[in-house]
Amino acid sequence: MAADRFGYYSIGHSFHRFMNPTSIDRLMELGWACGLEPKKDAPESFRLANVNLGLFPGARLEPHYDGTVRSVLDVGCGKGGVAYLWAENFLAECKGVDLSEGEIKQALERQRLSVAMEMVDFTLGDGASYVKALVTEGKRFDVALCIGATFIFGSFEKTVMALGQCLKEDGVMAIGEVTLNEFCGAEEFAREMKASEGLELRTDSEILCVIERMGLDLTYVADSTPTDWDRYESLQYTALYQYYREHPGDDEARAHWGRAKRNKARYLGKERTHMGWKIFVLRPLPTAPPAPPAPA
Repeated sequence: MAADRFGYYSIGHSFHRFMNPTSIDRLMELGWACGLEPKKDAPESFRLANVNLGLFPGARLEPHYDGTVRSVLDVGCGKGGVAYLWAENFLAECKGVDLSEGEIKQALERQRLSVAMEMVDFTLGDGASYVKALVTEGKRFDVALCIGATFIFGSFEKTVMALGQCLKEDGVMAIGEVTLNEFCGAEEFAREMKASEGLELRTDSEILCVIERMGLDLTYVADSTPTDWDRYESLQYTALYQYYREHPGDDEARAHWGRAKRNKARYLGKERTHMGWKIFVLRPLPTAPPAPPAPA
């Protein structure tokens, strides 16, 4: 598996790219759902998100906060967007790994300007090998993420198994995955995506069955709206247009431009209707309390 500087990964003859069309407010929710404690001096954007979403009413949640900094592993971290958002707004120490040299370079460049520069760390490398090394070293995390990059491990199930090995006993994992919207023609679209991209799309209920079969509990779902998807795709169109215009002789940019044109047509044609996006928060099943003694 090789990565170009645009964040695309070649697997066989298919190209996969990281996905995460989740809005910032929803990513804030995700941090809370993963058990992270908000900082008292969080940036204004975070405080506004709290007010708008009503997520952190102090009277209800404050007693559960203990000032603990929790460790976060982000596999397929890209430019470190989630890592910085959480490290700057929550009591979280975030470690990210990504195979794209360009993505990691941008993540490290941003580190110099971050108010949480000492709470983030990034490594260039293959995520699957990196996780195996962490397991061998006995390193464990409170939270493990793989958002839009389950192809690193090969499937949703394999991602769950890999992340589970590097979690603490009560650790939480969050996995972002493309889902199949069940409108007319969904089954045909799923077959087309599997044949052309090697992408196996499943409905929300099918993914829930997988989670429960693997002995985990789904405790939270952060989804993306059609507007989130359009914004996410459109920003990529704009960035690529500007780069290609400024570097007309760049062969890699030209190849990327060709892939993007095909992806644009496919997105506006069918993906926009049939593809959804969810981040699933998974926790170990709670231990059942001991049964009461039988009456004498």
